[in-house]
Amino acid sequence: MKLGAIVDQLEAMYGRMERPVMRPFDIILHENASYLVDDARRLQVFRKLRDEIGNDPGQILEHEPQEIEAVIAEGGILAAHRARKVIAAARVAAKIGLDEIDRAIEKDLQKAKRLLKQFPGVGEPLADKILLFSGAHTILAPDSNALRVLIRLGYGIDDKSYAKSYRSAVDATKDEFATPAQAQRAQAILRHHGQQLCKRSSPSCELCPVRKHCDFYRLHIA
Repeated sequence: MKLGAIVDQLEAMYGRMERPVMRPFDIILHENASYLVDDARRLQVFRKLRDEIGNDPGQILEHEPQEIEAVIAEGGILAAHRARKVIAAARVAAKIGLDEIDRAIEKDLQKAKRLLKQFPGVGEPLADKILLFSGAHTILAPDSNALRVLIRLGYGIDDKSYAKSYRSAVDATKDEFATPAQAQRAQAILRHHGQQLCKRSSPSCELCPVRKHCDFYRLHIA
């Protein structure tokens, strides 16, 4: 079964996922403002930062670290460290220019990746995610939850190196989706499935609607 059809079955179970943060700099703020909290809290903290401080580099740089720390306090541990990362991201954005990032995403994806990796917390997976949700390409950028689902379904290999596992899954799914919207939808559903049923330990395979298409279920459970 094609991955798109598997995503359809999972969406029939879970329903449509909420539209995520899409703007490149917003995704960077969304990732850096919180640490080790669930999706709902992460989005709440980002929105509070956006509404009370601002989500443009200049607005952020007008505030003291303590002000930002207070606004993002509910985003998990190490609030002062997170505030410094938000400020560092704003400084990088001010230096590069958000328009320059947008132009690179539109015309030169390799340059866009190089620019994005200058931001705190942005490695290959997050850079890929930003490009995906910017509508620049149709390639998945799975987080650890979505990656686990993909590998169990047979898309990629489970390697001791996270980077190798990640790249194998990205390569295995690169031709699965025709539009960015399809890939965005798939990524959100696969991530949610990894959080809800297809967990790292003790996955709830008996409840999974796509278990008959799953290599992990066939080899280890059935």
